[in-house]
Amino acid sequence: MKRISRVALITLFLCLAYTFSGCNSELHLNSIQPSATEPIIMVEQVSKQEMVPISPTFPALSTNNETTKPSEATKVPENKNEVYFESKSAILNFSSPLQGIELEELELINSNPFVYAGPGKDEGHHGTDFSFYQYKTFNQIENLPVLSILDGKVRSVIANRPPYGNMIIIETALTAFPDHFQKKLVENVVFENLPNYTNLNCPSYSSFNYEIDKNSLSLYVLYAHLFDVPGFNIDDQVLSGSQIGKVGNTGSSGNPHLHLEFRIGPSDYNFPEMAHYHNSATDQEMENYCLWRVSGYFSQIDPMEMIQYYLQNR
Repeated sequence: MKRISRVALITLFLCLAYTFSGCNSELHLNSIQPSATEPIIMVEQVSKQEMVPISPTFPALSTNNETTKPSEATKVPENKNEVYFESKSAILNFSSPLQGIELEELELINSNPFVYAGPGKDEGHHGTDFSFYQYKTFNQIENLPVLSILDGKVRSVIANRPPYGNMIIIETALTAFPDHFQKKLVENVVFENLPNYTNLNCPSYSSFNYEIDKNSLSLYVLYAHLFDVPGFNIDDQVLSGSQIGKVGNTGSSGNPHLHLEFRIGPSDYNFPEMAHYHNSATDQEMENYCLWRVSGYFSQIDPMEMIQYYLQNR
């Protein structure tokens, strides 16, 4: 009994010593070697798992320093065409303004071409006239449907006021055009020292105090001398090739024809009224006419030059 007590005391002392000194938890009592005369006491080995409490299971932590929500993960395009969304190229819808007459034929019925007289001048011819007495199977041009050349937004609808008669203006942002066409449209446009000096009787430009933003320009297309008042309102959307009226002889016109004007100007400008060269014209009508025609804020370009450019580069 004394030998067993001595062995037990020695064993207890060693375990306590190892415990306070960070001993290996795999220490087992049968490593104690007593003297040959002492009986061997076999003690079962204690495993490491029995010495350390078992922790609950947690999800593995991400080693990525950036937290990414599943909904914010980069989406893989479903098809290869999706990578072209950031392209600056544009698909341009461009139609003839006269139903039944192709773009290539317009030069054949160009009865009064564009003539630029200079800045601030209302002389010359600010657009292009299309007319005929007989062409192909058409016996006359009057009442021939007039179509919108481009997709756009209505910026003016005028009911038979001089000199344009029944008229509509449709705006198309330059960003709707391919890059090369945008450059062509503005290559001769200069916005400097505006408004232009003019001999035309013009009220002050009180309602138009504008600094041109060259990154926000549009093409405005005017269709004049229409048979009836166009059935549209300002801000209406119009599609290329859709009918906007019929060829007429209203306003300051000597024969039925379509008068077409192209101008580059600041985006989103409305002309709710416009007139000149008549005693009934109000100051606001004349002011809008002067803004459109001679101020330089809406710079005139040759419609046929743009149509020919489209035909050569489509």
